[in-house]
Amino acid sequence: MPPPDLLRVRDLVPDFLACAGRSGPPEPWTSRYLAGHPDVLRALRRDGDWSDAAGVASVLDGLRDRAADLAARAETVRASLPDGVAAVAGALGWSGDGGPVECVVLVGLNQANGWAGELNGRYALFLAVEQLGPPEDLDLLVRHEAAHVVHDRSAAIRDWPEHGVANALFTEGLATQVTAELDAGRPDEAYLWFGRPGHRQWLDECRRRWPEVLRRVRADLDATGADR
Repeated sequence: MPPPDLLRVRDLVPDFLACAGRSGPPEPWTSRYLAGHPDVLRALRRDGDWSDAAGVASVLDGLRDRAADLAARAETVRASLPDGVAAVAGALGWSGDGGPVECVVLVGLNQANGWAGELNGRYALFLAVEQLGPPEDLDLLVRHEAAHVVHDRSAAIRDWPEHGVANALFTEGLATQVTAELDAGRPDEAYLWFGRPGHRQWLDECRRRWPEVLRRVRADLDATGADR
């Protein structure tokens, strides 16, 4: 059995709610909401979206009236995390080497629901409550992204090329397989899109083009470029 101290959660939703309920002259959102978490802010700004102060303000202002819903979602997330991370640790034979999985629960920019990203030199799990689906789909998402974090503990996948077969096949393939083994019996597309509808057509096209997909994989396996 994995040890019980596999997880450390930072819940930023109360910080968002405190800022959302504050009156007075407008201030940059990030100087209030994320002021106590500069490492998280640095991580979020890597992709550029959180560096656009006007864009951040527009999205977060639009989420003010969802305070009760966001708080309830954060509670659901916190409740689901221990079992999800423990299940992944057991499936991958991880005993906690390298320290616990850090999970940042936050109000995001109405884009991604969850992702694994670098935080303080290693992967952490980020979950944006405003985009999360029902609890049964949340469990899939937690397990998939936690698999990336645990994979990083053993193989430092944060240093792998962003594109190409290493990322698209090995990291996503492992996370998808782990999730499917832990929650068997769902349609294949559920393990790729975490219960969100509308993606069966894409998966069917992949199956039709399977010989082409295999040719691309083989070419990437033989490639020597830095992006492969």
